[in-house]
Amino acid sequence: MSAPAVSLILIHYRQDALTAHVLQRLAEIRINLPFEAIVVDNGSPAPFAALETPFPCRVLRMDRNTGYARACNEGARAARGPLLFFLNNDIDFEVDFLSPLAAQFDVDPAPGIVAPALCFPGGRFQLSWGDAPGIRSEARERARQRQSRAGGGPLYAAREAESREARDVDWVTGAALCIPRGVFDAIGGFDEEYFFYFEDADLCARVRAGGRTVRYDPAVRLVHFGGGSQDEPSPAIERSYRTGQLRYYARHRPRISFSLLKAYLALKTAARAIREPAARPAMRVLLGRILRFTAPPYRP
Repeated sequence: MSAPAVSLILIHYRQDALTAHVLQRLAEIRINLPFEAIVVDNGSPAPFAALETPFPCRVLRMDRNTGYARACNEGARAARGPLLFFLNNDIDFEVDFLSPLAAQFDVDPAPGIVAPALCFPGGRFQLSWGDAPGIRSEARERARQRQSRAGGGPLYAAREAESREARDVDWVTGAALCIPRGVFDAIGGFDEEYFFYFEDADLCARVRAGGRTVRYDPAVRLVHFGGGSQDEPSPAIERSYRTGQLRYYARHRPRISFSLLKAYLALKTAARAIREPAARPAMRVLLGRILRFTAPPYRP
């Protein structure tokens, strides 16, 4: 068996049909370079049935859901290829997407990450890259997301127009990104202190800090259904989001930005606990986590 040029690392949690569909696509579509597929089963209650997959793959079984960053790192440790392609399982495609993205690292030494464009089923543009998270940029990004869910709006339309050409960006979503193993190893991979949310923005920030670029390429487009692995209760998702947000600010934003964010989140959470009795237990847990967060140092 020839050595793979790319290791496709597919993160799986519970949704067997979605993962099997990706593997079916890989069996149907000619990929014009040698690659391997690794499925990281992130602690699904019922193990993913590797023997029933339509495309040969290795399955790594985690004993519990350890978060997206840890699952990606486990896949990377098992990978044999010089390029790592991380992919969510809620993805669809009709053509070879690996070869054109991998080829970019041969013609340009600058990119540390290359990512395709994403769209919704039906072809509508999907937000998949953005400006470095900060108080102002996050407010604009939330507005774009609201407009995206509503079907359109000026900020969403402007980002769609910007996304028609390849460009260097601050971050791309971890749903689909390619990174050389050497770059990945040099920065210590994903920070496993992130459970889910902000681990992709953090990875991109460290790649850029190391002198490489993060490249968005709309010439390659994948369908992203969204939400394929998220079935945790809302309070758990919110805690994961807020702790990831605080960690990102602590590592990559000025100290004043981190302090302002922490104060804002504490006040917002306390106000919601007062206003919504049903949410009070969850808000107390979240508030305690926010108040105890003390910007720990990064440990790769």
